[in-house]
Amino acid sequence: MSYSAVRILAGAAENEVLGDADRHIRLITDGSSTGGALSTMRVKLRAGDPGALPHTHRRCTETFFVLSGVAEIAPDFDTFFLASPAWDAARSG
Repeated sequence: MSYSAVRILAGAAENEVLGDADRHIRLITDGSSTGGALSTMRVKLRAGDPGALPHTHRRCTETFFVLSGVAEIAPDFDTFFLASPAWDAARSG
């Protein structure tokens, strides 16, 4: 198996950021640099923030890493909670 290089947008000046210091989405790498295989974002929310609207990924798995606090995840409307430190994945489909 061979792997190609993935461009990681590591420098703060290079990252695309939506939001402000208290809540934001920071793009770390995107599908255009991985042939559509991977997109990585760091999302920072405050307690009670709604997060993403319900959506579906047909060709990928969405993975969650909770670094602090608790996240409510609702794949297929089957809600579960992740308390830090934790990770889980919502399968595509």
